[in-house]
Amino acid sequence: MLDRPERIAFFIAALLGPVVWFVMFAMFELVTTDDGALPLPIQKVPYLEITLLSMFIASSTAFLTEYLIRHFLYSRLLKIYKVISNPDRYQSSLLADAEEVGKVEMEVASWAQKKSSELNSLQLRDDVRREFIANLSHELRTPIFNIQGYVLTLLDGVKDQKVRKDYLKKASRNVERMIRLVQDMDVLARLESDQLVLQKEAYSLTEQIEDALEQMSDRIAQQGLTVVRDFDSESD
Repeated sequence: MLDRPERIAFFIAALLGPVVWFVMFAMFELVTTDDGALPLPIQKVPYLEITLLSMFIASSTAFLTEYLIRHFLYSRLLKIYKVISNPDRYQSSLLADAEEVGKVEMEVASWAQKKSSELNSLQLRDDVRREFIANLSHELRTPIFNIQGYVLTLLDGVKDQKVRKDYLKKASRNVERMIRLVQDMDVLARLESDQLVLQKEAYSLTEQIEDALEQMSDRIAQQGLTVVRDFDSESD
């Protein structure tokens, strides 16, 4: 099976050797010269010299053929390897010269371009995922600590019914906030799988502001600050 350069070279040498031998033999027997040197009688034909010369020509051709095949394959495979290993750098040069690189390399260049686009898309998604998880971790920390503080305060014993109710309300709002953050993870999963269907709905900016002020209420109190709300808390 001619699947390797040395086998192809050996096959060519095996065919070329006998052909060269018979051509040279025919020259001694069939060619006629004016001086009568040729043709030679069959018993005077230099068989050893013909054989050695035929072997030399066949061997030289085999070595040259193997070298050219290996050089051709190496140069082409090297270009293909460069495209695969570094598509952003080499694919434009390959695409710019179709006649030189050949059909196979063009297919590889096209494949590399496609894979590079897919890789960039996956990299972008991965960056978004990492950023989202980092933000989610930070956002979850605040309601968890708030809930912990409210629960510990209630466990220490709060006699004022209004204060207890206020703490329980704040703890409940922080639980709802955690639920929304966890739901955002499901949104991200559906977004990555292209299954997310956007739905328009009203959004209460007032509620968002109230939520932010509630989260910062303890810190505001510690600093002795007063926050003035210049909007209707019941409106959107």
